[in-house]
Amino acid sequence: MLVKSGKGEGEAHEILKGTLSKYKNELLFQRFQMNYNNEPKMFQKGLCTYQQK
Repeated sequence: MLVKSGKGEGEAHEILKGTLSKYKNELLFQRFQMNYNNEPKMFQKGLCTYQQK
């Protein structure tokens, strides 16, 4: 969301570096009015899927 809002990837990384998830959740809510707990599970905690051929 930081990158989508106009921050560069490096700048977004610096903002989040060394922070706890509590801070990230608060940042997400304050800046983007998004509650992490209300997001679909597929967007939480780095879900990864693959297709086997």
